[in-house]
Amino acid sequence: MNTFSLFSDLLFPKNCVICGKNLNFQRDISICIFCENQIPLIREPRCRICGKPLISEQGVCLRCRERDFAFENSRSLFVYSGQIKKIIHSYKFSNIKDLSLWFAQQFSIILKTEYPSVPVIPVPGNKDNISKRGWDHIKIITSILSKNYSIEVIHALGRKRSESQKSLSLHERRKNLQNIIYFKRGIHELPKEIILLDDVFTTGSTLDTCSRVLKEHGAEEVKTLTLAID
Repeated sequence: MNTFSLFSDLLFPKNCVICGKNLNFQRDISICIFCENQIPLIREPRCRICGKPLISEQGVCLRCRERDFAFENSRSLFVYSGQIKKIIHSYKFSNIKDLSLWFAQQFSIILKTEYPSVPVIPVPGNKDNISKRGWDHIKIITSILSKNYSIEVIHALGRKRSESQKSLSLHERRKNLQNIIYFKRGIHELPKEIILLDDVFTTGSTLDTCSRVLKEHGAEEVKTLTLAID
């Protein structure tokens, strides 16, 4: 999606994707202030590996105790349920592109405060999904991060066509990703520290595969940041 189509979307009346309230041109994004204030961020205690909220566990959640990830740790802003699930679904599947502005803003707060000066590498999307949608949902967000928040973005990873990950188990996801994620030509040297950016942490298999590829090409420390964790 180009800049013109993004701003043309902003010219039309908006309704809040959560409560349906007409926003009367009062906001650039399709979320009202009341609903936005009701969305809880993930707080401590969190799993020190995947970032999932901890209830009874200490330090590391049960599922991460049985997995070995290539990234150092992961941070998600929200739990993938309720309002956030509806917002992400509205963005990706109902074509409400102005939500990219809100997502970028949420990412920028964490990137500026917790990872200052660390470059971002977006996880490449599934090509079939991008083709069906007509636009790359992560690429739009990282473009806004670069232009509006002066965050360095490196498009170092590519993705070959493959089966959708959505309905696959952890083992099937990892197998499906073998030789699918690749390092792009023309990227000569990676920073030692990198933030890998994606929308939803489901099993962590895509983030893990991307982290392994980046470490094979010079990255020493890969941390991941996602909007939500399932």
